[in-house]
This record gives sequence, C-alpha cells and structure tokens, in this order.
Amino acid sequence: MTDIVQQNTTKTTDISTIIPVWWSLDLREEFLGALLFSQFMGDPKSNMPVIMKSDLVKKPGDTVKYEKVLSLTGSGVSGEAVLQGNEEKLQFTEIEVTPELYRHGVSFTELADNRALFELADVAKKKLVEWASKEVDDSFYTVAAGATQEILAGGVDEVDDLDSADILTANLLSKAAATIRANNIPEVSGKGLVAIMHTYHAYQLTQDTNGWVLGKKDADIRGVTNPLFQHYVGANFIGLWDGVWCFETTRVPRTAVTEGTGPTGPSGYAAPVLVMGADAFAFALGNFYKGKLPIKMTAQNTDYEFNKGFAVNLCYQTKILEDDAIVNIWTSCNAPS
Repeated sequence: MTDIVQQNTTKTTDISTIIPVWWSLDLREEFLGALLFSQFMGDPKSNMPVIMKSDLVKKPGDTVKYEKVLSLTGSGVSGEAVLQGNEEKLQFTEIEVTPELYRHGVSFTELADNRALFELADVAKKKLVEWASKEVDDSFYTVAAGATQEILAGGVDEVDDLDSADILTANLLSKAAATIRANNIPEVSGKGLVAIMHTYHAYQLTQDTNGWVLGKKDADIRGVTNPLFQHYVGANFIGLWDGVWCFETTRVPRTAVTEGTGPTGPSGYAAPVLVMGADAFAFALGNFYKGKLPIKMTAQNTDYEFNKGFAVNLCYQTKILEDDAIVNIWTSCNAPS
C-alpha cells in the first residue's frame, strides 16, 4: 500500500502563530496583587470595604445583584401591649452591577525584540498588568466622587476654593470617622475604618504637631506593638488614628485648583482622602471566558511572526454599595516645599 503524503494538510505546527497563549490564572493573581484596593476586598460576609463577586456572571452585560436588608425603623411595643399585628416588615433593596469589557495591548517587531537588552515580552506583560490594575483602582475614585458625604478642609464651600494652607489633619480624620459611625456602619473586619490618602497627604498628616505627632508622643505604649507606630500591617500602611487605619499611595488622583477665589488659574492641587467603613463598594468581575477566570492575556504573532503582540482583557464594574459608609475629605495636595 502506498503511503499518503500529506504535503498540504494544516497541522498544529502550522497554526502556532494564531493559537492564543493564556496566562489567566497567574494574571489574575498578579492583577489582584497589584491592585491597591485588593487588600480591602472580601466576600459579602467579610465586612470589608469592597464586596467582590466574580462567580455569577457568564458574559459581558450580565448583571450581578447585591442584596441589602434595611434596618428596622418601627418602635415595637412596650409593657403588656399586643405585639401580634404590630410586627414590622423586612425591607429589602438591591444594587445592580453590570461588568463591562476593557482591553489594551502592546506590540513590537522581532527586530526590536532581538536588539533590546531585555525580553520585551516580559516587559509588555508587566506593563499590561500595571495598566489593568490602575484602571480598576481609578474606577473606585471615579465612583467615590459621587458619594454624598464630603468634608472640605478650611471650611471652604467648594474644592476649587482650597488653598495651600488647607491641609490634612488628624482632626479631619476623626470628623470623617464620627460621620461614618453615626450612620451605624459596621467597622472593617470589626477593627475600625480605612482611609486611603495621597503620599503628600501622608506627609501633611505626619507633620500635624497638635494631632498626629502629639498622639504619638503621648501614646501609652511605645514601639511597633502600638498601631500609631506600626508600618507593617499591610502594604502602604502608615498608622492608626481614632480607629482609622491609614494607607498612602501615589495613585490618588489630584485635581488642579485656583487656590482661593482669585482668577489666577491653576496654582495648586487638591485630592480626596477616601475614608471607608464596611460594605462601601460593590466590585464585580465578569467570569465569561468559557468558564475561565475573568482576566486573560493573549499573545499573537503576525506578518510571518515578525510582529509580536500581547493583549489583556478584563471585565468589571465598580459601584457604591453603601453611600453612608464613604466620606471624602478634600484638602490641598501639593508637593512638600
């Protein structure tokens, strides 16, 4: 019998340039690790500031519903009054979150890759993870801007009226904490509240001689066991004040202000300090890649493998879950002089 020669049959080696390369599992772990807000995420029973769900959505456009039970408002009965017939109905409400698809990519030529001092593929994947994590972190600040509870330093009426003297103080943190606690918001994991501030805010706070500095000086127990002195509780942690665990980052967006009411144009910056209690945000990841994880990266070669590219896809949405659990403290946010 004559052997059949399959000269023109397409084989797996012939389509290697169009077979996606997947890093979904590792990418999601690296992605969440790069997120500033990932350390504040948990399931609906965790009492964390960000309630994350990723197991209910199968494709972009599907909706995740976060159920909420409202507090009872009735007065009940006293003494020998009859309770039957005077009960109160349980009231429910829900927040709907619809994850959206976001993509970005990087490409380069084989010649550029060969001449580079380092692997461009590794650089591309790292930068795409950074892009994805920044996009998600930024979404929290975009959404938080719609929160109704605000505190403006210096007693001004608008953010654009802040000047360089209106800086962050420990007293403002206490005021924000009192606002959230007055709303009967549960504490984060039963340990307090969380504040995320710009690195410049952290500098201002540590220079607050009548608050932060005095508090450290008068602390009952000195050393790393006192939360005021701790720096290793979590990434970017700077200390504890009035039950508020403070974290600093350069990712907090700054906005140019006119510094007072004079028509001098932008002459300074302001930024919010985000103070949160439990269940402040809802964060949904779309789980739509054939049952795989909601973050994926693919590699693609074109032009006879001369051009190489990497792309990252992620599907998510961020929403305010409990408006009463969020306070934005607006202050000046200029570089230390």
